[in-house]
Amino acid sequence: MAFRKTGRISVALTAALTASLALGACSSSSSGGSGSAGTNTAINTPECADYKVYGDQSGKTVSIYTSIIAPEDAQHKQSYAQFEKCTGATIKYEGSKEFEAQLQVRVKSGNPPDIAFLPQPGLLQTLVNDTGKVKEAPAATAANVDKWFGKDWKGYGSVNGKFYAAPL
Repeated sequence: MAFRKTGRISVALTAALTASLALGACSSSSSGGSGSAGTNTAINTPECADYKVYGDQSGKTVSIYTSIIAPEDAQHKQSYAQFEKCTGATIKYEGSKEFEAQLQVRVKSGNPPDIAFLPQPGLLQTLVNDTGKVKEAPAATAANVDKWFGKDWKGYGSVNGKFYAAPL
């Protein structure tokens, strides 16, 4: 899931991770996915073909906030390496033992992460209903969940009939 935050590119990150990790999220960025050429030359290499659609995101940072901390966070961090290489984006990963309480504080104070990994559907429902800051997942994420997960899994990431988050 992601939050509205001007100038962020988590749509591009989310779409990339959705395809490879089944992570569900989205953002408010209008700069992501442009396919524009820029300073990142890796985007034109064969191993980056799947990421070319996200364009050059050099200089952009995407924040991820989660309760997943060391040592379990290592695989998550490693999974972003190809996206960073191919798009030029930087992933700022922050794991916290106080995640559930602090996420609500950060959202309400105007300092939300671009993407948050939620450990339970109840927190998603609370954030959607209490803050109004959570954005629906993009259609590509919903399609990925429809293809690879059962209806019950999609339900866990939905609130009031709207889909916000895919299983991780």
